[in-house]
Amino acid sequence: MSSQENVMPHKDELLSRVQDLNQELQDWRQRLNEQVKSYQTEIGSTRSKVTTDIDSLRKEFLDLRTSLRQQMDQTWAALGKTVPKQNVQVSDLEPAAPQAHVTA
Repeated sequence: MSSQENVMPHKDELLSRVQDLNQELQDWRQRLNEQVKSYQTEIGSTRSKVTTDIDSLRKEFLDLRTSLRQQMDQTWAALGKTVPKQNVQVSDLEPAAPQAHVTA
């Protein structure tokens, strides 16, 4: 057998193996692209939901803040006091602690 005859079966075998590897690589890329598209869709959907939830929470917060301000105004009015211009703390609405009487 000549060396050329000896190399031919190996060459065919190697070419076949390279073709198989190329096909596996193409299949792998296709699966990867499908996963990427799926994840992008999922992320887009999640981002949209989070944005909607944040907007809803923001609106609820503003509504609660407005309601709290109205309640505080009503409370101050019921106490016969004017509403302070600075930020009012909850502690401002609590009754003062009784003073201890000191006898001399």
